[in-house]
Amino acid sequence: MIHKQSPDFVVYKELMEENEKLFLRDVSVLDARWLMELKELVTKGKMLSNPSPYITSEGVLKGFYRPLYGPKRWELPMIEI
Repeated sequence: MIHKQSPDFVVYKELMEENEKLFLRDVSVLDARWLMELKELVTKGKMLSNPSPYITSEGVLKGFYRPLYGPKRWELPMIEI
């Protein structure tokens, strides 16, 4: 499948070079929210002050985090928890 815009994250099996161009083989788009399920690899970090945390009508504190992934601590997109 060809996307009109590049996804933020992909996983691939092989990187190939053909006619001086690089190609990925066996590529899948990865939703960054899925990485939060890999708790041993993701650090949630502290709640961000901007955007501000808030309390829902049910009385639950909600806030935004910028999780870090893996030993190199790659920054993932901001999430609301």
